[in-house]
Amino acid sequence: MLRQVRIPTNALRERAAQLLESPDALSQDAFGICGMAAVVYVLLKTNPTGAVDLLSQLFGGGRDLSTATDGDPRAQNQLMRYYTKAKPREAKYQLDFLLCRYIGVLMERDAPELFARQEKFTRDLAAALKGGGDDPLDMTAGNLAIHFDGMKWMVDRYLWAGKSKELKVSSSWPSAEPLATMAAIVTATRDHYVISAQDLQELTEPLFTHWVVLLDAAAVPQGGINPSVKWRPSEFSRGSVVKYDGITLSEQELRRFYPRMIMADT
Repeated sequence: MLRQVRIPTNALRERAAQLLESPDALSQDAFGICGMAAVVYVLLKTNPTGAVDLLSQLFGGGRDLSTATDGDPRAQNQLMRYYTKAKPREAKYQLDFLLCRYIGVLMERDAPELFARQEKFTRDLAAALKGGGDDPLDMTAGNLAIHFDGMKWMVDRYLWAGKSKELKVSSSWPSAEPLATMAAIVTATRDHYVISAQDLQELTEPLFTHWVVLLDAAAVPQGGINPSVKWRPSEFSRGSVVKYDGITLSEQELRRFYPRMIMADT
């Protein structure tokens, strides 16, 4: 599928081929781009052709003559300015950054008011964290925190053709939606890829620190007449698949750590 895509260097081409073969290898490196990385991860997993089309839109060429584009040199230059300033840890993840952050460039271009809200969320999150050891949030170096409206725009455009479903998990999340039941959450994570907000910093909603993709999560019933539901999640996070073997979360912990989720509405 990559043969006709005009990826400019052998190293970038080889990395693109690796990601298409093994999406679990995707990494956000040192960048605060977890929301966009979560979307690209699900795209690679569920629609590799769509990932090739996104690469073609950026670099030019296509899967065949009917899908060929001229590329987006303006975006390439913008992304490389970010990349050069950020001092990434691993050069091998350059393609990962270019592909993920390109979605943010397209949001800035095609939905500027929405993008401005993501910039405000990034500033608000940076102020709340106050350098507390989370991802760097310098937007001039390509970092961009994505809030739920930005995530909905991305998944509707690149993953689920405008048919996404949101789950309000935390009762403290400021919206009038009904609270999702544990049964609904279990079903969602069993039947779909679920992209979830994650907050391990005890921030006040609607602030949160991170996006993850929930994988193979399972409810673990405990013994007794009125069993409490425990939660054993696995997730794609920051460039690795994390399996919480031997660890369970209570329902209260689940709702605190994963306050809001989004998935395909089938």
